[in-house]
Amino acid sequence: MFLYFSIGYSQQKSSFWIKSDTLNKSRRNALIISETALAVTTLLALDQLWYSDYPRSNFQLVNDNNQWKQMDKVSHIILEKLEWICWIDLVSVKKIN
Repeated sequence: MFLYFSIGYSQQKSSFWIKSDTLNKSRRNALIISETALAVTTLLALDQLWYSDYPRSNFQLVNDNNQWKQMDKVSHIILEKLEWICWIDLVSVKKIN
């Protein structure tokens, strides 16, 4: 059905598919709505496929400081520093060019 719809729709001369220099608000809205619908449908389908056989419970927060010994915080700091290094490299390359 999707293939039939896409072939039939692509053969029509529609302004939706024409590239534009300015923002086409209806194209943007259609893209946002379709991506949101696809994401929600995918998450709901995966939830039903993977977790339908397991019992449900409320969300729980667990204090895992004794298990991880603050290593998760160290990894966050390291990743943040790497992001800054990459950003500084990009800025310096732009200044040279």
